[in-house]
Amino acid sequence: MEAGVARLVEGLSRALAEAPDGPGRAVVVVENSSGGGDSIGVSVEQLAAVLETAAARGLDGRIGFCLDTAHLWGAGYDIAIRR
Repeated sequence: MEAGVARLVEGLSRALAEAPDGPGRAVVVVENSSGGGDSIGVSVEQLAAVLETAAARGLDGRIGFCLDTAHLWGAGYDIAIRR
């Protein structure tokens, strides 16, 4: 997982190096995965690892996350509303 996170962040870093910086700068939004196969970003902990690794490379503020609730459910998170 560590090598995969590093590879993902390296790719994000290369892409953002080509994008404008400063006001109105580009931000990459990463969506969580439902966990099919060998995936990165299935758990909240994995997403945190991506964010921490990106911050260590100076990309803090340039990476965002979109939490897909169907993917969270598929990954095993019980997000059902209880009344």
